[in-house]
Formats: sequence, C-alpha cells, structure tokens
Amino acid sequence: MSWTASNFDFHASVIYSTPAHLSSARGYASFDLFNPADQSTTHCDAASSQFFDFFDGTVQYKCNDTRSSFDFNRVSGQLRVNQSWVCSDQDPQDPITFTGRGDVNLTLECTDTTWVNPKWIIGEIYSSLDTNCAPVDSEIQPTELSVA
Repeated sequence: MSWTASNFDFHASVIYSTPAHLSSARGYASFDLFNPADQSTTHCDAASSQFFDFFDGTVQYKCNDTRSSFDFNRVSGQLRVNQSWVCSDQDPQDPITFTGRGDVNLTLECTDTTWVNPKWIIGEIYSSLDTNCAPVDSEIQPTELSVA
C-alpha cells in the first residue's frame, strides 16, 4: 500500500509597499491524496503567511475529508501525510480502522518572477516576487501503520 499525491502545487506571492516594508506574503500548497486501500481521493490545501519559506514542516493542515492531514517543509521538500480509513471487506459487521503515516521528499521545479516598479512613489507597490512550481506527482510510502 502506498498513497499517491497528485498535482502537488506550491506557489507564493510576496509584495513590498516600500523597499523596506513587506506588505503581504502568502504561500500555498495543494494536492490530491489517493488511498488505494479504500479507493478514496481527498483534496489537501493550505495557505501560510510564515515568511520567507512559508511551510517549515511544523504545522499540520487538515484535508477536506477531516480524516487526513499533512505538513510540508518547503526547504527540504518533505511532504508528510497522516490518514485514517475504515476497511470492512473482512467482516462488514466488524470494520477495521487503520491509521497510517508516510512521507516523501518532493523535488520541485520552481520559477521566480520579480517585478520592481520603475516609477515607484509612496502609496504604490514597490516590488513583487511570485514563485510558481510545476505540479508533481509522487508515491508516498507508509512509515507507520496501526490498527484501532
């Protein structure tokens, strides 16, 4: 059993209102997580304003099914997932709940686009930096499985 993380996307936007004043900074991560054990797919996404790398692997984000979560470390590329699921194929009267954890190191190919306002005056945007990474797919091997 291994999960599939598909269309993992990271992108970020940083805006300065003056050469020394950060106006806004947001990073985004999203992907679809497929579990072959129960044939389910859930969507996971998160936004972070932890400037500069945005995701440092210390915050757990919930996916849209409430039984899955993830964290991501932008610097190392490590994506960790946690998920619980129920299997009732052995005995529908006595289903088994599994909890699994796994991780993978993603290699992201990213492009930074910088814009500086050549005629900047106070009150306007001074500069922006947009980071966009090509979506990637990856298998995630479990590092821990337990039965409840």
